[in-house]
Amino acid sequence: MSATSRREVLEQARGRYGGRGKAGRSRLLNEICVLCGYERKYASKLLRGRRPIAGESGKCRGGSQRIYAAAEREVIKAIWLSAEQPCGKSDLSSKTWTGLFFFIQLLGGMKLLSNSSGDW
Repeated sequence: MSATSRREVLEQARGRYGGRGKAGRSRLLNEICVLCGYERKYASKLLRGRRPIAGESGKCRGGSQRIYAAAEREVIKAIWLSAEQPCGKSDLSSKTWTGLFFFIQLLGGMKLLSNSSGDW
């Protein structure tokens, strides 16, 4: 079954799924599983509207929203690379982080890196 026909079948079944009793929903769910090849749990989520049908507008990106603009990300990446790409697991001395903190403050003062209020 093609993706477009699967989407059409699911859109029609979504309308019928909500107005049925338990036995009717079970039969409709079995039909959708056989037609589309989905597992029962996934098909029930699709029919209840908890998952978007393929092609519907949904979140395109998971996770938290981006908080920095492109220019700010470039500056932060340059700092990160100059510090030899530290991660949370690495054991960096406080001297390194203090130097990075003052470097970031310097950039903020030069208006290369600013937050919404304009001051650090």
